[in-house]
Amino acid sequence: MSTRQSILVLLAALAVSLPARADVLSLTDVMPGTEVQAKSYAFTIENAGTYLATLIDLGFPSGFDGLSLGIAKTGGALVGKIDAPGDFSFTTTAGGAYTALVFGQPTGLGGSFSIDVAATDPQTTPVPEPSAALVLIAGLGFVGVAMRRRMR
Repeated sequence: MSTRQSILVLLAALAVSLPARADVLSLTDVMPGTEVQAKSYAFTIENAGTYLATLIDLGFPSGFDGLSLGIAKTGGALVGKIDAPGDFSFTTTAGGAYTALVFGQPTGLGGSFSIDVAATDPQTTPVPEPSAALVLIAGLGFVGVAMRRRMR
């Protein structure tokens, strides 16, 4: 193996994997009847970062005259809200317990909705995969062998 190949192996071993976008909260629920209702859902955000909250009126069995979503730090202030189906972004400076509050007035037999809260820019420290450590060790071994052969 050439020195150039050894260096490429070493650089590949140093590459780290970032976590994929992960849903923090994803659910579908129903509000029966036609009166104004409120529902709350507790969830946890692990890391500081930017998050996208999405509210969808599924229109089954019927839609809503009004549907809104608010996200609040549990026991604290509102971090974002939307007064119609759609989405909004919010930023957190630390992880913790949060609550999603949904208010709606279904039409007809009731309405169903979907909520999704997902990290768009989590502020996490990348952690190397275990296989990356093995490749790093192997790469260092190849570099050592290549250098030893050159010295002979």
